[in-house]
Amino acid sequence: MGSSTQDLIKQMRALIDQATEDKRLSISFKNMHQGHPDAALERFLKAREYNVPKANKMLLDCLFWRISNDIDNILSKLIEPKEAYDCIRESQLI
Repeated sequence: MGSSTQDLIKQMRALIDQATEDKRLSISFKNMHQGHPDAALERFLKAREYNVPKANKMLLDCLFWRISNDIDNILSKLIEPKEAYDCIRESQLI
């Protein structure tokens, strides 16, 4: 590998900074990395054998999937009908 991991993370950060000019992508990325953006970027780099373009594509695909499936808001939605919610809730109580 010609570049160090930190150099590759910097390249990924530059690419994601361009992409997250879209507010939806920015919010989704912040929710995904939960305060550890470099660790998140390194996971995508590892998954694509430190190939920055492939890791960036994988990350963007992940963010678009999160947006299209409304993952960042999924816990704020009520389960309908209420009886189904109550049944699920009661099954989880100790």
